[in-house]
Amino acid sequence: MAGRAGADVAALPTRLAQLADCLHAKRASRPTDHFPPEPLRYLAGRIVRAGVARRERAEHEGREPSWLDKRLAKLAPATVTDVFGRRSA
Repeated sequence: MAGRAGADVAALPTRLAQLADCLHAKRASRPTDHFPPEPLRYLAGRIVRAGVARRERAEHEGREPSWLDKRLAKLAPATVTDVFGRRSA
């Protein structure tokens, strides 16, 4: 029994090296064209906020907001404060 335990302990560095090689191979074989979601969320948020600001500015100036700005403003959360300090309904 002691001999087997000693052999298992002696083989541990080899097993760990094999595991590390396997994990590295799996990580290296992943597609590199995957784009992380955070930059897309950031960009979409900026586009929606800009649309809300343009819609609010047009309404403040008495103009009809564009169709796109109206649609973008519908995507914004209800708690967004407009650029003129009023709370959105």
